[in-house]
Amino acid sequence: MITKTYGNTKNILIHVIGWIMLFILPPFISSNFERISSSAPEYYYFSCFLLIPFFYINRLFLLRKRGITFIIIVVLSFLFYLYFPGIFFKITPPDMLPRESVLDNRLGGRMRQGLSILFLVVLAINILEIVYRFREISQKARIEKTVAELTMLKAQIDPHFLFNSLNSIYYEAIEKTDVVPKAIMSLSNLMRYVLTDAKSEYVSIMQEVNYLKGYLELQQLRLPEKTSLNFCIKIDSEDEKIAPLLLIPFIENAFKYGVSATTKAVVKINLRVEERELHFQVENKIFYVDEARGTKTGLSNVKKRLELIYPNNHKLNIINKNDFYKTELFIKLS
Repeated sequence: MITKTYGNTKNILIHVIGWIMLFILPPFISSNFERISSSAPEYYYFSCFLLIPFFYINRLFLLRKRGITFIIIVVLSFLFYLYFPGIFFKITPPDMLPRESVLDNRLGGRMRQGLSILFLVVLAINILEIVYRFREISQKARIEKTVAELTMLKAQIDPHFLFNSLNSIYYEAIEKTDVVPKAIMSLSNLMRYVLTDAKSEYVSIMQEVNYLKGYLELQQLRLPEKTSLNFCIKIDSEDEKIAPLLLIPFIENAFKYGVSATTKAVVKINLRVEERELHFQVENKIFYVDEARGTKTGLSNVKKRLELIYPNNHKLNIINKNDFYKTELFIKLS
């Protein structure tokens, strides 16, 4: 409320100062305006004050985007502004008009010419201000839309992760192994990250790495003996920031479609951060070709997030050939 009040007071102050400067400065800047204001100051300042209601009336129609109505109002306002002061001073009693020279056609024509410039200046300021406001509103709407889209995309990621993790714990529970409590604790830590830290716009690269490590530890509980996991990390600066939950979908897909219970499999994950650039690779063989088509939804979400968060600052290469799947992601970190 205080911020809003401050903003309204600031706008009012700017408008008041703007009007005062518009009325006072022209006679000092142009000799033509100096002659007009000195020959008939009451005519000059009366005309200036007429600009105030015209400005806000025209502004009202411009804000409502009524183009034709706005043009008509501007034309009528312009004509009224030019000729009404002359008519007004003609019908004003002589004792209220100290300078009769204002009625002189030559002087009146010069005044209308000079005041026309003021009208056009005010009109231009009005239009530019409204255009700026619409641009600001449009930009704010785009930002709000982006935030809403990112929130939606994150919400689509979280249930997928939870579903896969619970499946892992389910299989361990069936076997009644002693790793179930540890698995539940690992899942709890990972979900805490998803529900708290990952809600931030950016997290440190080490937070995201620890999240990936926790996920891999959880997955290793159910990996077949014939499956090997290679996870290589090289980070030159732990202070780098990254949008959370961008990398996990690629790893999830690798475990979902690149692991077999009967065939030897290798999942390779490489993460390197050097000179503010992230290089991320995931390699695996595809054992479930038909089901792997479902990865398109997850990849579509990741692509949307990359476009929203890192426009023109990322590159995603996907190689899907001969049952071999490789993902390469490059991001320029800010």
